[in-house]
Amino acid sequence: MRCPHCDQEHPDSTIFCPMTGRKLIETHYCSNCGAEIQESWRVCPKCGVPVNETIQSILVGNISNTRSIPSRKQILMLLFASILLIAIAYLIFEQQSGALQAPIDTATLPPTATSTPAFTITPTSTLTLTPTPTLSPTPTPVFSWSKSVVESSGNKPGPFLSMDIGSDGTFYLAYFLDRIDELKIVEGNGRSWRTLKNLVQLNREGKTVGFYINLDLDSRDVPYLSYLIPDKSMGRGVYQTNNGTWSSAAIGQNLNIFDMRVMLDTSGIPHYAVLTQNGDILYRTSRRDLAKIESGAIPPTSIEVNFRYFPIALAVDSSQNPYICFFRSNALQCIYGRGNAWDLTSVAENGMYPSLQIDTAGNLHLAYYDYREKSLKYAFLPFRSSKWAIDTVDSTENTGWYPSLKVDANGVVHISYYDAGNTSLKYALGQMGGWSIYTADNDGNVGLISSLVIDSQNNPAIAYFDSDRRSICFIIGSRK
Repeated sequence: MRCPHCDQEHPDSTIFCPMTGRKLIETHYCSNCGAEIQESWRVCPKCGVPVNETIQSILVGNISNTRSIPSRKQILMLLFASILLIAIAYLIFEQQSGALQAPIDTATLPPTATSTPAFTITPTSTLTLTPTPTLSPTPTPVFSWSKSVVESSGNKPGPFLSMDIGSDGTFYLAYFLDRIDELKIVEGNGRSWRTLKNLVQLNREGKTVGFYINLDLDSRDVPYLSYLIPDKSMGRGVYQTNNGTWSSAAIGQNLNIFDMRVMLDTSGIPHYAVLTQNGDILYRTSRRDLAKIESGAIPPTSIEVNFRYFPIALAVDSSQNPYICFFRSNALQCIYGRGNAWDLTSVAENGMYPSLQIDTAGNLHLAYYDYREKSLKYAFLPFRSSKWAIDTVDSTENTGWYPSLKVDANGVVHISYYDAGNTSLKYALGQMGGWSIYTADNDGNVGLISSLVIDSQNNPAIAYFDSDRRSICFIIGSRK
């Protein structure tokens, strides 16, 4: 007798299957009324039909007129077939999903952009892939550059210059006239310029007036500037009064000043940072006399440059605390004041020519030249953080000299700088991790010294020195 559950043969006398424990005995039923009968009976005791006419032999678990119970082998085969069908369906789904998304070249996207599918699905009876342009929330700007000459070679202007922009969009530009040893300040709209009156009465204090110029505007667009008088070993701060006249004050005497910076705080108070020839860092405000805060900031003599200008950088935060960046011991360092206390932090190795700004959130942004890698670098220090993040802006050989950095209202960083390898003025736009690089002017040897401002449309305006033509130039990039 064969067990219908395990499909094994057993002796006919076996009542229960030893493998499954289930009953194997044959049971007979009346085909007329369905009552259980015995083969030795002559008639069905329930309906009276003869047994030899109505007997139907049925094995327990394999009753005729019903579906047989599948065996273990059949169950396993069904399970395997189900798994195989699911796997095939999944692979088909994956292939169709991959076909709906075209790869996007993330190298062409701005650093803050989120890539979007390059296709959209049009719901029709047949699947159709309709190509659409790749979208970018912050596309790389394209600029149209407009150049003008502020002053040409007659009085040999430059190379020292500094520029700021007023609340009404007026540009204020100060620069040195080498032939007549004078400092000149002009204002204009970028196409035409006029000299600010009465300045000539102040700028004949020595044989050489106007080295290392730095210009800043207060909230009323009143210009303040600092500059050096080398033959008198002193610096001077100058500002325009409300009636249009000019006033000035000496910033240290007999100090052998090498560089000097001025910046106004939110209250209009000027802050001065001074670098002396022997490497001392001095600081002064109208509330505090000039005092030494650091020493040893001496430019290395091993660096090969064709223009010996090693500036310091100054910025003042919203709490009127000063930050001063300078080069010392083959590293770029930053010292910042809190009341009468000063803290020092190291920014990066091999950093020179710093340009510093503090944004409205208190974050520090710094551009500098890495003289080992000969490239332009950018450093970022978040508010209340002590760790600088460093990024390479432009790794072109021998580029990044004397950068000028500004941060716009959207937190985007703008930098103008000199590409010494190509003797051109360059401009970078971006943020940490992603930069767009532009050549603003490459007509001759241009851009050794530049000063950058950002207008109300976040367009870059740059004043710079043209070495070949010995002139001061101005260029503005308008977004197309």
